[in-house]
Amino acid sequence: MKRIYITLFLILTAICQLTAGVVKIDNIYYDLDENSLAASVTFKPFDDDPDGWMYYPKDSLYVGDVAVPSQVTYNGKVYTVNSIGDNAFAGSSLMTTLQVPATVTHFGSGAFSLCSSLSAIHIDEENPQYQSIDGVIYLKNEIALFFAPRAISGHLQLPEGLTEIPSTAFQRCNLDAVTIPNSVEVIKDGAFNSCPYLTEVNFGSGLKILQRDAFSQCPFLQILDFSGTQLTDIELNAFFECEDLAIVYLSDCLKTIGTNAFRDCNLIGISLPATLESIGESAFLGCEGLTTVINNSPLNIKAGSEDNGCVGLYLTEEISGNRNINEADIYLTCENKTLSVFNAKDKTVTVYDITGQIIFQAGCSLDILKLNLKSSGLYIVNIGSLSWKIPVK
Repeated sequence: MKRIYITLFLILTAICQLTAGVVKIDNIYYDLDENSLAASVTFKPFDDDPDGWMYYPKDSLYVGDVAVPSQVTYNGKVYTVNSIGDNAFAGSSLMTTLQVPATVTHFGSGAFSLCSSLSAIHIDEENPQYQSIDGVIYLKNEIALFFAPRAISGHLQLPEGLTEIPSTAFQRCNLDAVTIPNSVEVIKDGAFNSCPYLTEVNFGSGLKILQRDAFSQCPFLQILDFSGTQLTDIELNAFFECEDLAIVYLSDCLKTIGTNAFRDCNLIGISLPATLESIGESAFLGCEGLTTVINNSPLNIKAGSEDNGCVGLYLTEEISGNRNINEADIYLTCENKTLSVFNAKDKTVTVYDITGQIIFQAGCSLDILKLNLKSSGLYIVNIGSLSWKIPVK
């Protein structure tokens, strides 16, 4: 019996010491270690709801700009703040920015969970382990992305030297544009999934792999250009339900397009490279505007077929090899915003922009007509009874 009492005493003592270790100093909660004189930013312990639910107490949630000091003083002792602990700022939906001192060398799990208004984290330049670039946390000794706040917005230029974008790194962020450096080879699972305002992505030349859901459910993406990259694999759901995505320029070394990769997009045309080996199931299902396919690949694309990811499902005419669906001697090319029309002599050429406005109309008196287009976008060219959709990058 005596042993039981001693054991209970030790347990209660440990609990009391743990509870006593959580203190509030200048509106921030810390877990203090009296032996090492180290302080870790923590959260106030959960309160119990009468109905049995757990919730964050209101006075532990942070608002606006928050600055963590390098040292705190408690009961006459000075503690060094060296850690932001598990769930430290969790649930602080009104916290907008965070200043982190050089002394902090550890971030705990879920430290910024549900911080939906957090737009930037600034790390002291003297911090030996972490650095912040444009409000995003990176490891310092190697350029590796550690954490991106969810409310980050505007145009983000990722740093050269970064080799991969981690899974869910920018998921549900508020970015409207991002530039990816040449050093990035892999964009991992869900890296930009469900970014509601993302309209522009500039890919670097080193890109090789887009993993599953990399950009799925980004409703305002319209044009993607992989032509200058080394992209070989577009994996499952990579652009699933990108509802405005109309134009995609694939790389010349692409090998696979995964299942549902472009499902329920708004594609109007696609050119399949000679290197393409496979297209996953339903990769183009729901792309009802996909009526132009240029097939340079060894795959047998048939109009109206659900084979090869439904890429030919919405075609009304057969295609053959590198030819477009329009079987005519008249053909068009477009390079560097210069539209060239061949074999249209004595025909009337009409060019419309995406809004339907006529930007050019004239009879063609030459075998080759060249027209400079001022801006990127989608153009419609009508010559006699023929019509082309021309994406211009």
